[in-house]
Amino acid sequence: MLCTDSKKKYRYQGGKEKEWLDGCEKPSHNNDCGDDFCNFEGLRNELKRLVGTFVEIETTGGPVEGVLAAVKKDYVVVTDGTSTFFVPFRNIQSVINLG
Repeated sequence: MLCTDSKKKYRYQGGKEKEWLDGCEKPSHNNDCGDDFCNFEGLRNELKRLVGTFVEIETTGGPVEGVLAAVKKDYVVVTDGTSTFFVPFRNIQSVINLG
């Protein structure tokens, strides 16, 4: 899970710079707080900027790739054209803008 202190980072993939979000590296901030309505405001605001772009979201269950269709209160919606994925914020480990 990413805390609200998550930071934008960049890496290169295929010769192009890709933006992604990573946790703040404070273990106490990146653990599940046990509350489904944890404060994800910082992450939510960053993800809203990416709505409509192609992203890769690394989750606790593996990667999800597709177009970020919507950002809700405690989850995001990603579609790859044939499937729709609902990813809870608490399961997001990183987000890469492949756009």
